[in-house]
Amino acid sequence: MIRHVTVTTLLCCCLVIMTVAQTSTKETVPKKGCSCAFSSINQVGVLTGEAGSSFQLQSINGMRYKTWFAGAGVGLDFYKKRGIPVFLDIRKDILNKPSTPFVYADGGIHYSWPTGKDKPGGNGKRTFSNDLYYDVGIGYKVSVKDQHAVLLSAGFSRKRVEEVTTYPQFCPACPPESYEAYNYTFNRLTLKLGYRF
Repeated sequence: MIRHVTVTTLLCCCLVIMTVAQTSTKETVPKKGCSCAFSSINQVGVLTGEAGSSFQLQSINGMRYKTWFAGAGVGLDFYKKRGIPVFLDIRKDILNKPSTPFVYADGGIHYSWPTGKDKPGGNGKRTFSNDLYYDVGIGYKVSVKDQHAVLLSAGFSRKRVEEVTTYPQFCPACPPESYEAYNYTFNRLTLKLGYRF
């Protein structure tokens, strides 16, 4: 129930912002011959998959040229196994207009950041790998003022995590440690609301 309320609240907020943005001053389209310009995108979102729903935060900084943007991003991913994705982001506006649909693709590494709940019981020791992360999707950019814009996007995201737990063994004829290994692949749908300046 809480998950549905969270997603519904985020969608309502997105619709209100888009409605307000439509009445705001239109973005000034750069003149021909302008060089690249710095741009920053900051987003909050919801990840939903078989393991439930969780929040995510992202900050992406890079260069914008005409209808293209390329940059580097870092985030917080709270889905199932907490982590910090570090990635490259490429996006393309479909139309050369202040408000336009766009497509994006992110790819990088998910750095594990275990919580207290991830600690094993007894004398065990647990480690997590840093593994593949990617996110692809579509969205809509709504011009607010000058080069500022509100971004609403939806996509598919995947992260992989390997978990290894080792336990000491006190049997003289046994190996010094026993271990358990699990490989997780988390497939999620993602809905993000962002602001670009």
